[in-house]
Amino acid sequence: MFFQKKSNITDLTKRVAVYASYKHKHLILAARCQNDAGIIYEQGICYDHPLPIDMEELGIKIIEFLNLYRVIDKNLRDSKSNEWPAFKSSKSKSVRSFESEYIHISIDGSNNKNLGLIISGLPYKQSRISVVSSVSFFEDKEVIGERVMELYEACLSGKLF
Repeated sequence: MFFQKKSNITDLTKRVAVYASYKHKHLILAARCQNDAGIIYEQGICYDHPLPIDMEELGIKIIEFLNLYRVIDKNLRDSKSNEWPAFKSSKSKSVRSFESEYIHISIDGSNNKNLGLIISGLPYKQSRISVVSSVSFFEDKEVIGERVMELYEACLSGKLF
């Protein structure tokens, strides 16, 4: 414990948020980061695209946004929900409608070396059941994009493949 190596960017479990809306035919990727207290939040960098989207393009953007994950200290006490970066990139008029119109999918590294990706989503905001899949970080970008959209479809329809 006395000589514990300080963590650096390569030792962080990378994370990115995906929001997809059937109603608006819209997809948002939101880059995440964490503050010194370890709280994960969206850094304000978003990519939005109409649905459908090319699977390879989606996979490339996911890897790009995962690689943006950093430790950026920020005091979140004064943050307001209407300043939420993904909400601001959405087509919803209120945070409440955003939370009901968009399915939230989290993509997280499976460990601190990010060798795999764990993709999870909730069919609706207060769902007690989640849909989870995993894929290698080094898989073809098209496969990563397809896996995310398959998970979105499963959350949307309630049907598992």
